[in-house]
Amino acid sequence: MIKNSMVKNAPEGKHFYFNNGKSAKNLNELYREMKKMNDSRYSAFVNSTKNDFYNWINEVLCCKKLASSIKKVKRKDLMMKKIQTAMKDTGK
Repeated sequence: MIKNSMVKNAPEGKHFYFNNGKSAKNLNELYREMKKMNDSRYSAFVNSTKNDFYNWINEVLCCKKLASSIKKVKRKDLMMKKIQTAMKDTGK
């Protein structure tokens, strides 16, 4: 179940929308865009009051295991590492 949710695309209209006009439909695209972000852009999505990446991965991709592992992660490098590890674990 988790493996399938790691590689699936989000339905149209439920992609993750960034504040630069780009969007991601899966973890690979999310990771690639996150990699380009500076800390200021990243903090618009993850800060002390919210974690938009957690919400999207949990609610749209339904990848509960990964979502649980990033729920309290605030640092960009740790978030990216957890997402990258999840993608490698699925052979993506």
